Amino acid sequence: MDLTELNAGVSVQRHALDPMGRAVLFSVGDRSFIFDGHNGRFIDAVPAGVADYLAGGAAGAVAADVLRHTGWLEWLDSYREGVRPDLQQEQRQAVFLQGAAPERYVICLSQACNLACSYCVNQRGSYGGRPRLMQPSTARECVTFLQQQLMSDSCSRISTVLFGGEPLLAMESTKILVDGLLEGQRLSGKPVGAILCTNGTFFDEDLFRTFAVNSDSFSVAISIDGSQENHDKHRPFAATNGQSSWLAAVQTVRRLVEANVRVSVTCVVAAPYEYIERAQDLQAIGLGRIEIKQVIPHVYGCAEKPDVLQSDFEQWRRQYMAYTDWCLERGGLLPPADVVHIDRVVLLREYSDRIDTPSARRLGCAAADEGAAIDADGRIFPCDAFIVQPALAIGTVTSGIDPEKRESFARWLIEKGQHRTDAPKCSACYAKRFCGGGCYATSYDATGELSPMDDDACAFVREKVLIDLYFISRVTKENPDGVARVFKGRNNDANVNATAGA
Repeated sequence: MDLTELNAGVSVQRHALDPMGRAVLFSVGDRSFIFDGHNGRFIDAVPAGVADYLAGGAAGAVAADVLRHTGWLEWLDSYREGVRPDLQQEQRQAVFLQGAAPERYVICLSQACNLACSYCVNQRGSYGGRPRLMQPSTARECVTFLQQQLMSDSCSRISTVLFGGEPLLAMESTKILVDGLLEGQRLSGKPVGAILCTNGTFFDEDLFRTFAVNSDSFSVAISIDGSQENHDKHRPFAATNGQSSWLAAVQTVRRLVEANVRVSVTCVVAAPYEYIERAQDLQAIGLGRIEIKQVIPHVYGCAEKPDVLQSDFEQWRRQYMAYTDWCLERGGLLPPADVVHIDRVVLLREYSDRIDTPSARRLGCAAADEGAAIDADGRIFPCDAFIVQPALAIGTVTSGIDPEKRESFARWLIEKGQHRTDAPKCSACYAKRFCGGGCYATSYDATGELSPMDDDACAFVREKVLIDLYFISRVTKENPDGVARVFKGRNNDANVNATAGA
């Protein structure tokens, strides 16, 4: 048994149900749950005697008699003896689930940035290379490529993330892309979505007027890390000029709201992981759509890999549990609440595909499948995190996606990495459905191989899964109307879907 104090007397207890730990009983406070990470079965109505039985001793013997009459004892023993059919080894998926062309694109308009954020995952968009901006000629070629994709029978829609670095450093190219996407939508009759991820230090009335007119499918996500003190500490201007990037970002948000642009704010929470405080800071600004993001554990293309959770793990765990309870006390912060936490919406949607469903054994991401990325030079990659590896490009916007390169990349992931089912630490982990063994690009960047995550990252994922399942259980029971609204809008909310894939 592992007992760890989390917050104000709330604790998590864990018992492995089977010898390898693929299924787990866990308790948060006075609530007990069972999750089988092998087949996705989630049980959130567990008799009190189950934990006593698994712990053994006198209390366990008494509990066994009760459980025998309810059928629970035989079920539990089949797990303990490792004979439960649910625990049979998964086989690798032979092909990707979707063979059609990608429909989700991360477009890196700028591989440079005017800020120098302390936790930047891609080194200001440069991935350790030379800073560069997408030229207007490349943007026009990108538009032609995307419009051709839209006109093909294999494409039903296109969702884009306009990304960087800071994409608005390439303002003209951004406008070309936005106009081109809308023209592609008109020509094809197919839906197009775009989310512009910006630091909020630039404002262009013409560009954002277009976003306002098309606010049903075009939105803006601005990064603000809570209070001015915290934000300016982690997100200073690259050129030391004494200016506050927080003031610029907040002013931009207010102008966007006044202009009827659909806008959300993303906050990255680093040590000391003050989730609640940062959320309260953002709510005080008057924001209606907030996304609280986890700490970034890896910097692509950086020789010195940061280790952000090894020493701060207990502190992170307490703070994340406290934030989870804080969200639940406010109805999960789901629509139609005055303040919607997008991280809670995305969490609900991601977990809905992985619990109480047979395993599809697909990638945990969309790399080389339904997603792709385009860099500032117009090269196409399986995802934006692989931009750091030029040799892994699968095409260009002028020549299109090379089917052989895309298939070769897919085979590589299937044979060497997919779900890491050959790695004992992954096949025996209850949380594998939610990480698939970790990000392939992170692994390749750090080790040159498709190897599983290190033990510190694994501990973080395992604990987060338990706390998230606790949230899922409570929010579905305590706020069913809010949950229903999330799934009612699932297929027509291009902006939330784009955020989830960024």
